[in-house]
Amino acid sequence: MTVNEVYNRLGSFLIDIIPDSQWKKAELNIEIQPGMLGMSGGCFCKGQVISLRTRYDDELKSAVKWLHQITTEGGSNKWNKAVFTITPDKKFDMEFIWDQEWQTEVDENNRRAELDDPNYKAPKWHWEG
Repeated sequence: MTVNEVYNRLGSFLIDIIPDSQWKKAELNIEIQPGMLGMSGGCFCKGQVISLRTRYDDELKSAVKWLHQITTEGGSNKWNKAVFTITPDKKFDMEFIWDQEWQTEVDENNRRAELDDPNYKAPKWHWEG
C-alpha cells in the first residue's frame, strides 16, 4: 500500500456514501491514539452539513492506521487528529494535527487508570518503543 492508495481509498469511500449529488465538499475527521481510532464524516450540500454516519470498514481503518504509522515513523511529524477533505472534482487535502490539549487529557486518564489498577499498562505510541 502507498500513501496515494490510502488517499484514493479515503476519497472513494467518502464519495460512495454521499447521499446527494449536489455536494460541494466532504470531510472525514480522524482521531487516533494507541489502540483507538475514531472517524466521523460530513458533507456540505445545498448550504447545510449532512452527517455521514456509517460503519467504517476494517480495510479503511487499517489504511488509516498504516498511514499514521508511516507518516509518524521515528516520532517525527506526530499527529493524533487529521482532516481529509475532498471535492466533487476529486481534489483532496489532508491536514495532520497534533492536539496537545487532547493528548494531555488522554495521558492524564491513563495515569489515573494505572494508579487505580496496578495491572493496567497505558498503551504507547509506536515511536515510544
